[in-house]
Amino acid sequence: MIELKNISKSYNNQILFDNVSFEFNNNGFYLIGGESGIGKTTLLNILSGLDFNFTGNVIYNSVTQTNKNINDLRRSEYGFIFQEINLIPELNVYDNIVLSLHLKSEKIIKEKVIEILRKVRLEGYEKKKINELSGGEKQRVAIARALIKEPKVVFADEPTGMLDKENALIIYEILKEISQNRLVVMVSHDVETAKSFSDYYIQIINKNIVCDRISYNDNPTENVNKKVKKSHLSFLFFIKLGITYLKIKPIMFIFSILLSIFSIAFLGISFSISSYNGIDYESNIILSSNYDTFALYKNKSNGNSIYQTVIDNDSLLKFNNDLNSNFKGVKMIYNCDINFSEKINYLENYNAVITNSLSGLSYISQSMIDDNGYILYGRLPENADEIVITEYFYQSFLELGYIDSYNNVIKTPSKDEILNKNITLSYSLVSNDSKNYKICGILDTKFNYEKYSEFLNYEKNKKYDTALYNELNSYKQCSIHSIAYVTKQEYESFNKFDFIIDYMPKNIDKLKQYIYYFSNSNDYMYTFVLPTSYWFNNVDSMSNIIKNICLIVGIVFLIFSMILLITIFNNLIAHKNKDIGIMRAFGAKTKSIIEIFMIEALILFIISIVSSSIISPIVLDIINKNINFDYYLIAKPFNFKIINFIELVCVEFICCTISLILPLVKILKRNTIEIINKID
Repeated sequence: MIELKNISKSYNNQILFDNVSFEFNNNGFYLIGGESGIGKTTLLNILSGLDFNFTGNVIYNSVTQTNKNINDLRRSEYGFIFQEINLIPELNVYDNIVLSLHLKSEKIIKEKVIEILRKVRLEGYEKKKINELSGGEKQRVAIARALIKEPKVVFADEPTGMLDKENALIIYEILKEISQNRLVVMVSHDVETAKSFSDYYIQIINKNIVCDRISYNDNPTENVNKKVKKSHLSFLFFIKLGITYLKIKPIMFIFSILLSIFSIAFLGISFSISSYNGIDYESNIILSSNYDTFALYKNKSNGNSIYQTVIDNDSLLKFNNDLNSNFKGVKMIYNCDINFSEKINYLENYNAVITNSLSGLSYISQSMIDDNGYILYGRLPENADEIVITEYFYQSFLELGYIDSYNNVIKTPSKDEILNKNITLSYSLVSNDSKNYKICGILDTKFNYEKYSEFLNYEKNKKYDTALYNELNSYKQCSIHSIAYVTKQEYESFNKFDFIIDYMPKNIDKLKQYIYYFSNSNDYMYTFVLPTSYWFNNVDSMSNIIKNICLIVGIVFLIFSMILLITIFNNLIAHKNKDIGIMRAFGAKTKSIIEIFMIEALILFIISIVSSSIISPIVLDIINKNINFDYYLIAKPFNFKIINFIELVCVEFICCTISLILPLVKILKRNTIEIINKID
């Protein structure tokens, strides 16, 4: 039962109802008639909850209608038949009918839909498009849509207003039939014809309701309050509905997608580069190269110039204490005077693996030899003028030959022939700062000759693995293989060193500790003499430049994309103004309406995210290759990570949501009847 209690309503400064109270039975056909403008449709809108701009209460089965519960009532208890029919043209007959079932969260039973179509004399019409129907057929589809959910109350606003007499009679007959077990309230101008089908005739006289009984309904039914289901939209159904809406502005939508893809892709590149970690990248490359020496120079800045300086013994001790390491200082050798029988001709093919010079002097003990599994031929130095050379340096004698003190050329001298030979080493560019040493031993430091075998017959114009070649040259500059070893006393007499070396950590965390420690040393800059040291700093500076460019471009594109999206959704919502009203009339909540239009946003969101997630890694890959192709396969500085994907998802979701919500806010604040009638 519906009860009006103390209803007052004004419209355009005219009082339509003044403290009106009235009760409707549980079933029967109520006809509301009278002159135009007297308030017939307004009364129907108040009864059905389409209009809340009044004072008083509308009570349904002892429950007062409110803005909070009206959606549940419209969805489960009320059915609507509009004068302008208000079908959704993008859907066929079947989908228009089951719309109310989707909103009611009821299972769709095809046989039930067919039966309803048979009842309204439209059997076999389920697949027809709305624009293929006549006016009377459309109105019968609207009745079927209202009846499919088995409402307790059916409201009909001028359902025959645009129909010929034959179709009008069909509508009246259907409404009369269904009023046997439910309440039907209809507004009509065709009072004379409609009265013959009605049980009650309502007029609005002197701002009050006057009701005349025309016939008696002998089959009253009891309205039982059912537990109202919560609205839960059928996802697949509204995807179908949403996709049909995309056809309204396809070119603009496609252009918006492209803008969104590019903006998100640029942002993805920027986010990925922002997450670049130089220490991680450097550590991965170094560890992957299996380079066995960790060597550092110390630089000092003086205004705009940077120059190399020495590392004192106190600093060396501090490093080893802080890092729990075993760095050894190395005294650099600027010139190594050796009596080779041949000289390397760098203009021709030559053995690029060997070195014809020593890079520095340090010391080694028997325990170090044992710990590393080295093999010593000869003995360790005992006097200040004795040194041990490495097996790696000895290979130069085998390659170039040796001239003894008697000018005899020894093409492939044995180790015994090299022992006790003299070498003059210069510690600076000043010629008199030099010293003679006698070779007393040859230490095998396990240099990996096989790894560099392609350089045994090096050709100047031939293309080689640049990273591997740089690595080999680093060994020659400063490594455990390219230095010679003196006594501990001789080593300590140097006091200050040109660079320091240690064995390369095999544990990546330890390696990161080393790099982080020296990268953040105060006052001085420690330059890593490693296979990639000459370009690590360039990667850092390039990452900042590329990141900022991509961020700016991404934000600009994103702003344009949002503006275009808001325009698209404005047009779409304006075009689908009545559809929103229809769905509200059938009980769709604000959240549900948003979900329907979110299909377009979801499609844009999915396409943008998927496309940008493909484009971003590809562009990053191109950047990685151009930064340094030689180490590209070992490690990449910029990578598209899971966290970057999540960041893009969040940004695109926020943009799509804002672009959709802004146009919807204004229309969803209106009364349902205002939306349906497009009242601004």
